[in-house]
Amino acid sequence: MGEFARNKGIKGESVAVAHLEKRQYLIIQTNFRWRGGEIDIIAEDPDGVLVGVEVKTFQRGSMVHPLEAVNASKIGRIRRTMECFLMRFPTYSKSYIRFDVILASESVVVEHLENVF
Repeated sequence: MGEFARNKGIKGESVAVAHLEKRQYLIIQTNFRWRGGEIDIIAEDPDGVLVGVEVKTFQRGSMVHPLEAVNASKIGRIRRTMECFLMRFPTYSKSYIRFDVILASESVVVEHLENVF
């Protein structure tokens, strides 16, 4: 990934964190990584649900919809990464879990899709 794309992603993730915090989510961890994948944001929603969030940052006018990048392979990596998180932090293992996708530009959340997969 080039530096431009990395910086764009960082900005989009910052916008997503602010969006979630404004909605009373507790941010547990950002950019949780293990050898098999990454989850952009792990948070707890106001009802106590553990939420893995994939952030897709895009430029307006792009020809490809950012949700298209969340394919079966990506979903599998995110799920396996959440399993790793739960093994490392067993406190959360009894939580209900859902996976959201946040579509963001570098300055605003365009859409927050809950329970996508």
